[in-house]
Amino acid sequence: MALIDEGLDLCEEGRFVEALAPLGAACASGDPDAAPLAEGFLGNVLEELKRNDEAAAAYRRAMATGHPEAAPRAAFNLGVLLERLHTTTPDWRGMATAYEVAIASGHREWAPMAMVNRAALLTRVGWRHDAVDGYRAAIATGHPEQAPIAATNLGILLGEMGLVDEAVDAFRQAVASGHPDQGPRAMFNLAAMLEGEGRLAAAAGAYQEAVGTGHSDVAPVAEIALELLGRRAGPDAQPEPRHLRRLRGEVRALLPDGGEGAG
Repeated sequence: MALIDEGLDLCEEGRFVEALAPLGAACASGDPDAAPLAEGFLGNVLEELKRNDEAAAAYRRAMATGHPEAAPRAAFNLGVLLERLHTTTPDWRGMATAYEVAIASGHREWAPMAMVNRAALLTRVGWRHDAVDGYRAAIATGHPEQAPIAATNLGILLGEMGLVDEAVDAFRQAVASGHPDQGPRAMFNLAAMLEGEGRLAAAAGAYQEAVGTGHSDVAPVAEIALELLGRRAGPDAQPEPRHLRRLRGEVRALLPDGGEGAG
């Protein structure tokens, strides 16, 4: 592993071109552990150097080894790379296949991450029922990061599909996870969905819970949303002026995405 360590040390110093030599030598070593791992790291370095076709080839070589650590890591990274590259003419099948390799590995980290990314990908191509299954599979892993992300994303997707009660359950599952980011984001999204359904009292309660989290991004936005909601739901409520409707949309846009995955 000395050659890999040398290459990674050079990467830490930002010397990516110089890192190619030791990593390439490790790839050629034939070592059953070092060679597959080196192929994956080589892919990372080639990505940094914007040599994306070569990076994809390195990831595929690592995947082909079936190494229990290197193959799922490379498969996940290949999926992310293909998503980043193919924005105008997406290679949906190539992306999904890469994620499926990582999922099939059952790896404790890369499989849940790939589940979330694959479900997000399926959502974008309109295969929403398959995406729902994918998010539920990610939740079932119990992964401390990916399961709450999946629950938040599932809630959003189910809400868009009109399955409000199921969406509420998903958001509440994310909140119950205690995740410091996804919990507050899920609560805010729950409140926004309830407001959209006209369930204003329940929405106000959820916004108040989001405020109470003290989350640096979510709480201030939820506080504004709660104030705007009060203007609609109070005893002297009037039809919402156009400028307030516009502000409501701007407030929601301020809230960063929960993330469609991690990487």
